[in-house]
Amino acid sequence: MEPSSATVAAYSPCGSTAAVCRAVAEGTGLAWDERDLARGTRPEPVDPGTLVVLGAPVAGGAVPALGLERLGRVHTAFSPCVLVCAYGDRDPGHGLHDLEAIAPGLGLVPVAAVLAPVRHVMVPALGAGRPTADDLAAYRSFGAAVASALRDAGGLFDLAPPPLPPASCPRERLELGFTAECDPAACVGCGACAGACPAGCIPADEPYLTDTARCDGCMACIGVCPVRARSLSDPARLAAVRERCVAGWEGPHRPRLVMGA
Repeated sequence: MEPSSATVAAYSPCGSTAAVCRAVAEGTGLAWDERDLARGTRPEPVDPGTLVVLGAPVAGGAVPALGLERLGRVHTAFSPCVLVCAYGDRDPGHGLHDLEAIAPGLGLVPVAAVLAPVRHVMVPALGAGRPTADDLAAYRSFGAAVASALRDAGGLFDLAPPPLPPASCPRERLELGFTAECDPAACVGCGACAGACPAGCIPADEPYLTDTARCDGCMACIGVCPVRARSLSDPARLAAVRERCVAGWEGPHRPRLVMGA
């Protein structure tokens, strides 16, 4: 089978996951479009047979609940897909397995998978500068290989499912308990944080406020604040977590790219 087009469907609050997914789509040589599932809340129908690059980040060892809900807005029928799990160059947890579990309900048939080390949003020293130019080149080459395998296959189900690497932690998500907060004295009221928040927990007319009950600590708001008025709560505990993570780091990790035989 040969897909006529590709679609990037990524939940990517901070942008790294989407960058990886775009590189895979570019490598296929197919015309492709993109669905921003971190910002959009409407259903996302995809034409049957389209190659879908389905991506999400790992947080606390798992794809965030909001990410799974947003990915669940994609619906198609018998479409091949590449599963893309981005993680902070430390521990991918069971993120790929989370994506594999929801794929059938979306009408997707996994044919390939990517474990992509990216910059750790909470511990920026890990994976700094990733995905690099070399990383993106590898993802483009992999996209080309996936497209070639699909062209050579007699039918979608002639391709074996990708052999996913074992999950590296229990299935329960580790809740670190950090939420975003704002220094009202430093806030200039630009509203960039409200536009970036996938959970909608920052009011656009009062961007110095945060509904902490809904915040999952994705840090998208922190990354876009032009005056650094936003930060994670409990800075002393955050510093201790960062120190432990850096001390136990075994990176940098290489991208893992798998396809079924």
